[in-house]
Amino acid sequence: MSGVVDGCRLFKLPAELRNRIYRLTLVTSDEASPIQITKSGHERSRLLDTCKIIRSEALGIYYQENRFAIFIQDYGSSDMLKWFNMMKQLGHDTSKISVAIDIDWFGVSWRNLRQWLRRAHNRERVARPMSPERLLELCEGHPVIHLIGGMFATAVGMRGQPWSMVEPLLDIWRPSLVTTHAGWKED
Repeated sequence: MSGVVDGCRLFKLPAELRNRIYRLTLVTSDEASPIQITKSGHERSRLLDTCKIIRSEALGIYYQENRFAIFIQDYGSSDMLKWFNMMKQLGHDTSKISVAIDIDWFGVSWRNLRQWLRRAHNRERVARPMSPERLLELCEGHPVIHLIGGMFATAVGMRGQPWSMVEPLLDIWRPSLVTTHAGWKED
């Protein structure tokens, strides 16, 4: 270890004890209060900015043991995709990061929804709503939620087919969405 590390008592502790300290300091979220992902990213503990050694030891704990959440408004998936891509570029295994999506089900944007469906179909790393069965269990009586859940199930279920075959099938669902809100007519 170099001079700075030699002088720091933290690095004289066994790795297991340092990891315990990192967990006590960095794992701050839970189901009720996840770390919010926004257009500009997310808040991160300043501890991770103190030195490269702490960052390399603690970053995995921070991302894999906290819970994150992103709010999806008007079915826009671009911010979510940007965040997942950034995590991937930084070398994080995004399948090990817990991200809850909070969807404004009553927003309206056919263009955004279609783009999100295409991304889900193409296996781009974007989260998607729960299965239609789970949505039915949790959201009884909200037809738009069930329609969109069915659309995602269709897009994902047809991943072996080209998007040019999937898109017309999803367009069939659009008139049903229009019955819930006239704004679904607009692109």
